[in-house]
Amino acid sequence: MGVYVDNTLTYVVNGTSLDTNLAFNPGTYNTVVEEWDYCGGATFTSIGINVASQTGVFVASPVKNSTVTSPVTYTATASTISCSKGVASMGIYVNNLLVYVTSGSALNTQVNLSAGPQSTVVEEWDYCGGASYTAINVTAQVPAPATISMTADPLSITPGSSSLLNVSATNATQVTITGSDGSKYNLQPDGGSQTVTPTATTTYTAEAIGSNGNASANTTVDVIASNSLNSINHVVFMLQENHTFDDYFGMLNPYRAANGWNVGDDGKVYDVDGIDDKLNTISNPDDQGTSYPLFKFTSTCVDGLSSAWLESYGDVNRWDFASTRSILMDGFVHIAEGYANSCANSGTCSGNFTDLTGERAMGYYDQNFLNYYYYMA
Repeated sequence: MGVYVDNTLTYVVNGTSLDTNLAFNPGTYNTVVEEWDYCGGATFTSIGINVASQTGVFVASPVKNSTVTSPVTYTATASTISCSKGVASMGIYVNNLLVYVTSGSALNTQVNLSAGPQSTVVEEWDYCGGASYTAINVTAQVPAPATISMTADPLSITPGSSSLLNVSATNATQVTITGSDGSKYNLQPDGGSQTVTPTATTTYTAEAIGSNGNASANTTVDVIASNSLNSINHVVFMLQENHTFDDYFGMLNPYRAANGWNVGDDGKVYDVDGIDDKLNTISNPDDQGTSYPLFKFTSTCVDGLSSAWLESYGDVNRWDFASTRSILMDGFVHIAEGYANSCANSGTCSGNFTDLTGERAMGYYDQNFLNYYYYMA
């Protein structure tokens, strides 16, 4: 909805109602209150008004006895019928102290107020020595200081790559990012994201400007030559001796958490899909129906397991070898049991098997056995 005064749109508000004050000098005005709907239609009502000449100070803002945030906008007009020369100047008193004066019959300014109840007065002085005033008592609140934080993802890049700066700010009227390379970016008052592609290691400073104090935050994006060892983000181990990931690194999560190595430079927690949260939920049965849960090995000397393709295929579903079978992952003990008994019965395998049930297929190592591997991972 909106209000026109003499064919000039002077006020607009969203929604189906309006409630506002408009200041008028003495005289006759043609006003229109109009609505616009979401379908492109509109209706209006015309209201003619006549503003009589009178002596006084008419304050549009702030409202009497309201709670306001400093600095406070004061908007007021004044008129006089006792002095033909008119209003000479206007001023604002705060707790009996004159803090602002302007020439003419209108003022529009901001005044800094301390927190708490404040007695303010808007006064006019005419050219004939007369004066009038309006008292406006308000309760002022001081806005909280600005805050800001910034992260970069990733913190290290190779030449030609980009990093994303994420900025979050509160109680700010302006937010900027400046780089030590001379770059500058303007963001919304609540922050936002900015992609940067520095050609050399650059420190970025995000600054939040607020009405009650400023704040800043820094982050550095390292640009590392692609042929430098420092550009390596991950080291991939090729596990030999046909061990699964869970067998070697299933307990990596608690090891990394205990040493504080599970949190990246970006503050995020990174975990692997291990077995530390599945120790009491995963098991496999042997062919006699005995179920074996996961357990920690007590020795590195363990009976061998077959690494053949057919046996590995059978680990997925112990009784079904069809290509459309369900992925049950219930055949590890079954395959280990069959392999051990086959070797024991045929006598063609080297060594003697001590585990003929296949239980060893459910065993795992941790950092106590593989301390170097765990440290490097």
